[in-house]
Amino acid sequence: MNLFIDTTNSNFCLYLFDNDYKLLFKKNTNGERRYSEMLPKVYYECLKSSNLKVSEIKKLYLAIGPGSYTGMRISLAFAKSLKLLNDKITILTIKSPQVYIDYQFDGVHQIDARGGFYYTSKFINGEFKGIRLSELLENSNSNLLINFPNLVNHIKENHFEIQEDFFKFKLDYHKKLNYRKLK
Repeated sequence: MNLFIDTTNSNFCLYLFDNDYKLLFKKNTNGERRYSEMLPKVYYECLKSSNLKVSEIKKLYLAIGPGSYTGMRISLAFAKSLKLLNDKITILTIKSPQVYIDYQFDGVHQIDARGGFYYTSKFINGEFKGIRLSELLENSNSNLLINFPNLVNHIKENHFEIQEDFFKFKLDYHKKLNYRKLK
């Protein structure tokens, strides 16, 4: 069994799927907070409804930001706890903008950085590109939800990075972020 978790922005996401990519459990919310309380409850609900044990999760796919630093730390701490309970679990990570972007859809995408700030990505012909402020204001999409078939494509095409020594893994966080506040 495989699990995907993203707590890096305002769209909480937890998916459970088998090795044939059949979706067995899904929880998406938009705008809810308190992920530190929500994640263990949703995980327990996921295991219970699927009649699974912790040891049956073989791979954990994790979105690691940019985004809410607290959200990133919550999913990272949760993943480390799962690794302590099940040392055979493989943890794979991906940058949050990459997992939200359907690489067949060109456009400008935003991830809520809180306080009226947004992380932005421009995706054209399968590649991330630089972005002009005028493009950001005209063509943004800040209400993104993860599309499960798109997530499967990212997994199949090896866009996730295996974390060999996950306990030494550190978040890529910059105190001086390169973002703009939208009016």
